[in-house]
Parts: sequence; C-alpha cells; structure tokens
Amino acid sequence: MTRYGRAQIDIGLRAGGLALLCGAGGMARLLHALALAHPNRPGLVELVAAAVLFLCASVGSALLFTGAGIFDRIKIASRWRSAPQFPVHRPVEPERIATEQVRELA
Repeated sequence: MTRYGRAQIDIGLRAGGLALLCGAGGMARLLHALALAHPNRPGLVELVAAAVLFLCASVGSALLFTGAGIFDRIKIASRWRSAPQFPVHRPVEPERIATEQVRELA
C-alpha cells in the first residue's frame, strides 16, 4: 500500500469514527427523550437504542483514535504464543478443597 493510499484510508476511517460518534450523540438525545417519556418502564425500543448507542460510541471512538493503525500487526510475546489455545481444567471437588485448606491451617 502506498503512503498516499494509507493516508486516504486513515482519513476515511477517522471521518467514519467521527460520524459514528455524532450518531451516538443523536441516539443519546433520543434515549434521553424516551427515558423522560417512560421513566419507570424501559421497553424494547429503549433497550435497542441503548445497545445502538453503546456500539456506535465504542466503534466510533476506536476508529477516531486509531485510524488506519487499527490494521497494524502486533507482536505477541513468546510466552503467550506457546500457551495452549484452550486450557483444560479438571473439576475440583469441594470436599478436596476443604481438606486441603484444613491441612494448610494445621
């Protein structure tokens, strides 16, 4: 990717993030008006508006502050690369925990 292309992508992503934050501001005003109209019972509309507000604000701020840096590769420490993907933990019996604690206290 050329430097010129990266600058265009950076500006576009940051502008998109700013647009999402503006949309989140509008959604916040709508949510405030809905909360004043129905103070004691949030309905489906209020919950969906709150979810959209959260998503717009989160993604918008990430795009605004990182821009094209969101696509940068990062180096992961070797201790995390060698770890198993899904560590398996065997269940622990409550009686065994209690007896081990008693032994430690004695």
